[in-house]
Amino acid sequence: MYRLILVDSAGDTFSKMLPALQEDKRVLLCQADSGIAAFDALSRGAWDLALSDEQLTDMTGLEFARRLVARYPLVNCALVSSMADTEFHEATEGLGIIAKLPPDPDQDHAGELLQKLESILRLQGGPPVTLS
Repeated sequence: MYRLILVDSAGDTFSKMLPALQEDKRVLLCQADSGIAAFDALSRGAWDLALSDEQLTDMTGLEFARRLVARYPLVNCALVSSMADTEFHEATEGLGIIAKLPPDPDQDHAGELLQKLESILRLQGGPPVTLS
């Protein structure tokens, strides 16, 4: 089961993506309307991925990601961003962002994101590495 938190103050950023996530039986969704509400939800359970809009009512998506990695380093993060790829890379370097989503992500982005998450979680749960 993949546990995802969608953080969206406007309430419609993930609307095209949501049906694909809701139909996937492996996904459990939680929605938060602010960064603070998301951190409250994160404090009450184990989560695999937080998806944040570019701008929240209480912080930017980038600020959310910075706080997330500091407080919950094992929770993966994807951000909606209108930045150019190189600018986004520089702004998020070291934060472990698994995906940059466009300002209006759709069902194709949902599928790609779940594939990335599945790959990451498989690596994390794999057998221990033996050094010779």
